[in-house]
Amino acid sequence: MAKFDRFRGLWIWSRVQFFRLWTALAVLSAYAYLWVNDPEYLTWWKRAIDTLIESGCGLLPYPWGDRIESTIGDIGLWMQITLAVLLLRAVVGAFIVAFRRNSLYGSAPRPAAAEPTTTLRRDA
Repeated sequence: MAKFDRFRGLWIWSRVQFFRLWTALAVLSAYAYLWVNDPEYLTWWKRAIDTLIESGCGLLPYPWGDRIESTIGDIGLWMQITLAVLLLRAVVGAFIVAFRRNSLYGSAPRPAAAEPTTTLRRDA
């Protein structure tokens, strides 16, 4: 088994990169599909993100709120795609964590935390 231990890091790295790749491709595919078939959803998403940016920048003091809003507004499409990818990753990641916990322990109660094996002596 020690022979394959050096490949463990490569395996973990490839799993992470594959997760990143397929979530990005899923969002881009959804954008392409919605652009052709249901563009009103993309309009709703754009307005929701613009409202989020405006309300967030409105909390900043005068010169900085306007500057940041215009800067983020210039990269608006990339901001929307990035937020969609991050949202998908958060939802799928939460599902994966919940699935792993349920499949690992099943319906049986989870094991209790281990008791400490050493005790501290208190000299009085």
